[in-house]
Amino acid sequence: MLGHSWGADVALAYALTYPTCTRGIIYLCGRGLQNDKDWKDAYRRGRDAGVEIAPDFAYPMNMEVNEVGNCSWKAFIKQPLLWKQVSILAAPMFAVVGREDIRPSWPVEQITNLMPKARFEIIKGAGHYVWLTHSSQLRLILRDFLCSICSP
Repeated sequence: MLGHSWGADVALAYALTYPTCTRGIIYLCGRGLQNDKDWKDAYRRGRDAGVEIAPDFAYPMNMEVNEVGNCSWKAFIKQPLLWKQVSILAAPMFAVVGREDIRPSWPVEQITNLMPKARFEIIKGAGHYVWLTHSSQLRLILRDFLCSICSP
């Protein structure tokens, strides 16, 4: 499973829900398993300061779908056994964040420190859209991860 941003969280949720169907997780610039006020405040400060420049998307953001997804996520992260499931997930995970991302990375670090087969990497100079700005570097480290989970 591979996901970027909120998609990274969806990829992790899929792996936790269907662990036997997941060979590995590539977690790009996700927000982690949290609904933390300090995290949101740091994100909003960066967003409001115009620190992050988003690429031009082919389609406008659907705020109604975004709201439904956020409500679903908040319910998902309240599961009493969630952190236990994370701690025993057998699938390897490679979490990558950009050092300049306005989203704090500590929740992602928490997950990778808890998972038995997780790796965390920060790409210096990269922001949230690491796949656009640092594609060559990302390609190399993802290739290494994929080779490690595909070899016998």
